[in-house]
Amino acid sequence: PGKPGPGAGLTPATGLQCLRVPSVASADGASDKISIRTAPWLLAPLAVALIAAFGNILNDILDIEVDRHAHPERPLPSARLTPMDAKILAGVSLTGGLLAAFIAAGRTGLGFATFVVLLLVAYEVWLKRIGFAGNVAIASMTGATFLFGAVAVGEHSFLGAGFLLLKPGQAGYLVT
Repeated sequence: PGKPGPGAGLTPATGLQCLRVPSVASADGASDKISIRTAPWLLAPLAVALIAAFGNILNDILDIEVDRHAHPERPLPSARLTPMDAKILAGVSLTGGLLAAFIAAGRTGLGFATFVVLLLVAYEVWLKRIGFAGNVAIASMTGATFLFGAVAVGEHSFLGAGFLLLKPGQAGYLVT
């Protein structure tokens, strides 16, 4: 019974608990084998979970002083996790999420995920203090998970919803 390790008290991202390779892969008719055709089904939820983990870690890093009083049992305020370890974990989560988004949905997926990450950072740094704007940002990021899933599996019939999903050059053509 020594001091708990740096990750003590942390729980795995719930999004990761949904990933079961055989059942997801067999939805693509591939039995227990993973192929390029099943990559979006596996990597899109992983990208979402890792980017959400990045956002949660960023929130914990930025709100550590508030959490020292409001939630002293959390990993950072209780010193079960150092701020440097949290920053490393945030970087790994962010990098893994963006990489998974790129593999799942190519440049479109990476662009989509990058936009969501920028909105997430803007929320954590600024928008959450503005009230309604923060609520709109959270709602947009929540809705973006479904749009990203559609992009990852190649469903682009909703492209009229925004310029983010257009190929380079198309947005400029539509504006002129």
